[in-house]
Amino acid sequence: MSSINSISSYVQPLASAKACQDDYTINAGLYGPVVASAIGVANAAADSASAICSFSAESLGKLGDMADAGYDAVGTALSDTGNAVESAFDSVTNGFTQLYSDVAAMANDGLLPKTFAKIHPKYGTPHITTWITGISCAIIAGLFPLNLLGELISIGTLLAFALVCAGVLVLRRTQPNLPRPFRTPWVPLIPVLGILICIAQMFSLPNITWLNLTIWLALGFAVYFGYSRKHSKLARPNG
Repeated sequence: MSSINSISSYVQPLASAKACQDDYTINAGLYGPVVASAIGVANAAADSASAICSFSAESLGKLGDMADAGYDAVGTALSDTGNAVESAFDSVTNGFTQLYSDVAAMANDGLLPKTFAKIHPKYGTPHITTWITGISCAIIAGLFPLNLLGELISIGTLLAFALVCAGVLVLRRTQPNLPRPFRTPWVPLIPVLGILICIAQMFSLPNITWLNLTIWLALGFAVYFGYSRKHSKLARPNG
């Protein structure tokens, strides 16, 4: 009996150990796939997070490039706009300067009243002519379409250039000894070409522009024959 008890005392720990081993085997069989699945899910999540980060970084990089391109485009547009405004301002300023200078010169020659030739005592500019021409141009620009004014200015300028070329031909015949700081070369070729080119460009403008030119010429002839011809310094015996 004691021998049986002794064997039992040895067998029971072995049985307990075998039961534990079986439990471990069962647990490993049950939880192993779970752990493997969890690890797979974690790896997949890590890969997804990495892909998302990579995509986000790439997207941010593209957005940065697009932003840089947008900034460059805006900067270029602003620069071009600034240059255009500056050019327009320079053109208007030069045009006004030439306009009131011509009016003042005509007044000095007697073609217009002497009031237009008065010089400001402080600034040394023909201030009355500047005010009159500036206000008149502002009113005309505000009342008439710009394309109409542009065409009228173009045809008037071309006609003036054609008349200047014709004047070179006339003065070479009527006053050949007149002092000339600058002499036009290749006369009569250059003046004749100038007249033909200017007239050809004038004919490219619409009929309404020719009608407006006729009206302005009528006003100019009225001023000339009504005032300028009588008061011109050239019409006086002593000049």
